[in-house]
Amino acid sequence: MMFDNKDALLDAVRLYHICRNVEYRIETSNQTVVVLKCKRGCGWWLRARKSSYSPSWEIITYKGKHGGCVLSTENVLAGHIHLTSSVINNLIRNCVAQDPSIKVSVVRQMMKDQFGVEVTYKRAWCAKQQALLSIYGTWEDFYPLLPRFLKALKISNPGTVVEWFFKEDNDVSVYVRPSIRTFQRVFWAFQPSIEGFKYCKPVIAIDGTHLYVSIAFAFAFALVKKECIAAWSWFMACVRKHMMHSPGLCVISDRHAGILATMEEPEWQPSNAHDRFCLRHLLSNFNRQMGNVKLKKMYGRTAEQRQPHKVVEGLKAIGVANREALFWIDQVGEMSKWSICHDGGYRYGITNTNLAEVFNNVMKGVRFLPITTLVEFTFYRVNDYFVKRRENANAWLIGGNKYTSHATRIITRNTEKVNYHDIVAFDYRRGLFQVKTGHGNRGSAKGGKRGFAKGGKIQSVDMREMKCTCKKPSIYHLPCSHVLAVCIK
Repeated sequence: MMFDNKDALLDAVRLYHICRNVEYRIETSNQTVVVLKCKRGCGWWLRARKSSYSPSWEIITYKGKHGGCVLSTENVLAGHIHLTSSVINNLIRNCVAQDPSIKVSVVRQMMKDQFGVEVTYKRAWCAKQQALLSIYGTWEDFYPLLPRFLKALKISNPGTVVEWFFKEDNDVSVYVRPSIRTFQRVFWAFQPSIEGFKYCKPVIAIDGTHLYVSIAFAFAFALVKKECIAAWSWFMACVRKHMMHSPGLCVISDRHAGILATMEEPEWQPSNAHDRFCLRHLLSNFNRQMGNVKLKKMYGRTAEQRQPHKVVEGLKAIGVANREALFWIDQVGEMSKWSICHDGGYRYGITNTNLAEVFNNVMKGVRFLPITTLVEFTFYRVNDYFVKRRENANAWLIGGNKYTSHATRIITRNTEKVNYHDIVAFDYRRGLFQVKTGHGNRGSAKGGKRGFAKGGKIQSVDMREMKCTCKKPSIYHLPCSHVLAVCIK
């Protein structure tokens, strides 16, 4: 048999032995000759040499097959000696090229499925890193390409913005040299994201783990040296400059110290923006401090109450159960930052940063790529994200739908309740009505006891101000069943 080079020959030998659960040892290996023998001395051996007139290698002596030296199942499951990270790299390179975010656990499972061999996590991880390196090159190779790539991106996608931040080094010591600008951060946002945000809820969720903002679609990205107050302040300044089309932006965060400090800056005060906390992160921190799941659930229910008196009742109950817990809540900050009822409707009922983490999953697995490749992936992933949602939106509109699926679902559900409401008009001219909710055949509230139907409450509706005492229209910016009842009846 002939092989293009020595590595190809050895790869073939390795795969042969892996597939047959046998092992060999190297007797001789130099630039012209390779001699291999069975590790357990069964008589199998192979001799190959390099061609004198080409880079190819030829097997000139071969004694096979292996006899009586097959590895036990335990030895195979423990990991085959010849299934090295280099061999795995060659086997998975095409898969990594198609999906750089492929998990190490998937690589391990691929080896087990193909050869019946357990591969350690470290070996599989090293193989993936080698594959990435062979496909994309090193970080050092790609840094000089980043400015050119982003410039090309702006030219080919008009409206895309890029902001650079450099550290100026003007220290002139013994050697006379010009000042040096060291790359520190870069911000970029694609034109569809900038333009599309005009038509979205003025709410952004920012993820304190990976420095980018995400809403219902990819919003803006930044690469920074480290996550700190200066980086967050600069990043949010870029957001304010390029993404904010009007004041009143609501920023939901995980309370990272850098984000909290940034939102205290004059440019982000309530006239321009509204700082709100992710309840999931807040409750997680609360539980970590208190170590009481029951208290955590009490705080969660209190934060999501829509009536002020129910918030007060919830806080009193927490104080009775644990005074220290109530003190912790007081230290969190203003109630508007965590209470849906006191929010003022700025967060549109959105309680967490899941929107940011949705795109976290979209970008999962590519953060370790060389810097220019990483930026390139944001372009293709965002593009794919937009294409799919554009198709979904068109199909939704063609189907005769007027509102989004989320709004349609809520309006439909609330409309079904209208038949159980009684309307009393107080002032048609001023648009004041009273709505008494009926029991109907509906079940109890979420978490309530079965057998006790909802209803029997009285709500006041102001159609001119689009307000209802149930607070839902103000919080969610969608009509409640009481408003719909007035409209319909």
